[in-house]
Amino acid sequence: MQFGGVGTHTEMAAETDINVMMRRYQNTGVISVSAREARYGDFSTASDFLGSMVAVREAERDFNALPSKIRSRFKNEVSELLDFLADPANEAEAQEMGLIPSEKDPAQPVPSGTEGAPDAEEPSLPIEPEA
Repeated sequence: MQFGGVGTHTEMAAETDINVMMRRYQNTGVISVSAREARYGDFSTASDFLGSMVAVREAERDFNALPSKIRSRFKNEVSELLDFLADPANEAEAQEMGLIPSEKDPAQPVPSGTEGAPDAEEPSLPIEPEA
């Protein structure tokens, strides 16, 4: 029974040779186990997987609710918008687009009929009864 050629690839021989790995470790003090760079940090405040997925879905939903002109400004990528908003240098532009409240008008208007808003039928000044 033939399997159609050699099954061993020799182009990675040096990368997988234990002697080469140990020599590299002795020179650098680091054992390289992945081509990716390691990430270090305090991730103790990170939420669990479900919480992270909910946050991602909410960000996508909110992004998709934006006008198409704003979404196209960020190449229709929610990550582009989040990177933009994370940079304090973009605060003025974000205010102009209505993404964050401006310093001139920090309070959002309260819709009529909700708690804290005066009713249209109530007078703003008390009326004194006639004597």
